[in-house]
Amino acid sequence: PQVAQYLGVDQPDAQQLNFTRHQGVQPYRLAGERPLNVIFVMLESLGTSAVGAYGNPLNPTPNLDKLASQSWFFKHFYVPVTGTAKTVWASITGVPDVTRQETATRNPLITRQHTLINAFEGYQKFYMIGGNAGWANINALIRQSIDDVQLFEESDWQSPRVDVWGISDLDLFKEGDELLSRMPKDQPFFAYLQTSGNHRPFTIPKDNDGFQVANVTLEQVQAAGSRSVEQYNAVRLLDYNIGRLMEIAKAGGYYDNSIFVFFGDHNTRISQIPHMAPAFEQLGLESNNVPLLIHAPGLAPRVIEQAVGLADLLPTVAGMAGVPFTNGAMGRDIQQPAPEGERVVPLVLREGTFPIIGGVTQHFLLQMQHDGSSPTLHDLVSKTPREDVAAQHPEVFRRLSGLTQGLHETARLMLYRNVQQ
Repeated sequence: PQVAQYLGVDQPDAQQLNFTRHQGVQPYRLAGERPLNVIFVMLESLGTSAVGAYGNPLNPTPNLDKLASQSWFFKHFYVPVTGTAKTVWASITGVPDVTRQETATRNPLITRQHTLINAFEGYQKFYMIGGNAGWANINALIRQSIDDVQLFEESDWQSPRVDVWGISDLDLFKEGDELLSRMPKDQPFFAYLQTSGNHRPFTIPKDNDGFQVANVTLEQVQAAGSRSVEQYNAVRLLDYNIGRLMEIAKAGGYYDNSIFVFFGDHNTRISQIPHMAPAFEQLGLESNNVPLLIHAPGLAPRVIEQAVGLADLLPTVAGMAGVPFTNGAMGRDIQQPAPEGERVVPLVLREGTFPIIGGVTQHFLLQMQHDGSSPTLHDLVSKTPREDVAAQHPEVFRRLSGLTQGLHETARLMLYRNVQQ
């Protein structure tokens, strides 16, 4: 009942465990003469600690920083579980991948999931990845869940491979643009672009439109949270390519009628992040805390302070695009008011047979064992975030204890209940 109330379920049924709710076309939809395109761009291994707009002192991301000032900029955005395949899963299904055996994509019995991407009726759907989509069996989720999707992967591109992850991100953007710019103006599309360059071995392609490697020392980049100079330059390259993507979209003629969603899939766990609040390092939140920007011409810039989770992306973008939908998964349109208190994002802080789970808000983290035992409450702005402050905030502790365990167990159920028949 607590989770049903929190999610705003239309007709809660404790016997059927029904979490279905409906959202119609909203008055805050973005205006346009024709349906808006949607472009998801997953930013490989990019956490908030690596982005200038979130405080990185080395200015590695000028393009994302500029976009942040022109977009909806989410200061407290989290993926529920770290790992690329788990982020692909939750971004498509709206269900956190809380499976305790590798990834949900590897379970052939549940890869045909309901997705709100299918609510975008009349849209041409694309999924584009520079490498092999058979990795972690994500191609099964993509092909079986997204109606009539066109999946483009390594073997479909003309550009040369640069490393084990396939073609470069810039070549992915350029060849993807050749597909998108040929679409009839009255044919909307939903495109999911999965980047890979910001990942070991951090390859810098020889031909990358003039990108220059920065001459910095290991001590400089480590002081700003990077493990190596190569990793720092890979972040710079990813940002450079995002800048090129926006130029390409404008030249391709679809920028003015599109919603762009940029989000990290997970952070690369690092040893020190002096420019971030102590809680993110000491409580292990840095792996889940990633950037999110939603950008569209005509969308007034806004800073979102409340905690938002990956499962909220599709409902929120559908609301912006004026697309009605029925949702039985976890996410909510963030423009819909929360029924009570702060928004809560369910997390898995440590994976395994006996995981440690969490519920994070803008101000607090509740963490506990997977069975609900040993709950502790932590103040995210405290200089001593490991201190348990449950006694000082009894109502917050009570609410978050119930929602943290409830949302985790509900996600475990939804992995199987969200399956399309």
